[in-house]
Amino acid sequence: MSSEPSPDFGARVSEEVRENSEAFRWREETLCSFGGTFRVVEAEPHPDRLKSDVPVLVAPGFSEDYQVLERPIAELVHSGRKVISFEHPRWGGIAPPDSGESKLLLRKSLTLLSILEQKGVSQADVVAHSEGALHAVRAAQLAPERFRNLVLVNPAGLTGETTFPRLAGRLGRKTAHGARRAVKDRSARTDFVRAQVRGGWFMAKNPSKAVGEARAITKTRIDGDLTGLQESGILVAVIQSNQDRMFRPEEMEQYVPSECDSYASVNSETAAHDEFFFNPELAAGGVAELLDQLEAWSEKPAPPSHLEPATSEFRRKRLFRR
Repeated sequence: MSSEPSPDFGARVSEEVRENSEAFRWREETLCSFGGTFRVVEAEPHPDRLKSDVPVLVAPGFSEDYQVLERPIAELVHSGRKVISFEHPRWGGIAPPDSGESKLLLRKSLTLLSILEQKGVSQADVVAHSEGALHAVRAAQLAPERFRNLVLVNPAGLTGETTFPRLAGRLGRKTAHGARRAVKDRSARTDFVRAQVRGGWFMAKNPSKAVGEARAITKTRIDGDLTGLQESGILVAVIQSNQDRMFRPEEMEQYVPSECDSYASVNSETAAHDEFFFNPELAAGGVAELLDQLEAWSEKPAPPSHLEPATSEFRRKRLFRR
């Protein structure tokens, strides 16, 4: 295991975060799990600003890693949370036990659990973006005692099964939308380029594995699993962008409201699938709100009747406990 400082991590953050950069501490290290060798980052605020001893594990989506998610990670740290995130292993590892499910997705779930084990984390809150929701939910099923709250951001697996060509088409439209936004919005340009470069590297490292993972996304559903997690004592929230072109809100709404503790929406003309890192001040700020709310609910028998959002663009479509 190796560890080294990462002076550039979290450098491009909002003005408010930059002004408070002295509150940040972070480090990177190399770990190994079922999936192979991979890099992990740990970021935390100054102890005086730490809101909870329970860390937040941020699970990246397909073709993402913690470098793509550095700004939302920084925003979560600024909100007072200790954050752990990682890159998906691309080579090595061993085959997990044959369980009749996708071994590629199961490897990612076991990688997530391995991080908690190797970092000595007895229980975590998990924020999972896109495909990361599939791994997070499966990991929570395997070891529910390791999870307290689960926030799914524009999650896969909640819009029914689809086909590989349809998923590829949606990915293309999502990328085109991001490119147009990057041309018009200078603040989104660096995030878009970084996501494309890191995503291209993700694919190039192991193309056949990437295709297999994408095919597994089309066949994996979690809409019937969330209730089981709640019965295990895990609180579940979903946050969805109203202009998501990958997993459309109108498709998701027929599954989500009855199976989660809180359902929220990021509403703006540009709120797309990757809003989590395109606009972390809004999307990650909304996630921080949900974490605060779920934490309060886990400590009290009933939630408050109303919670005022931090910004007018962040709207709760549902806010309830089952």
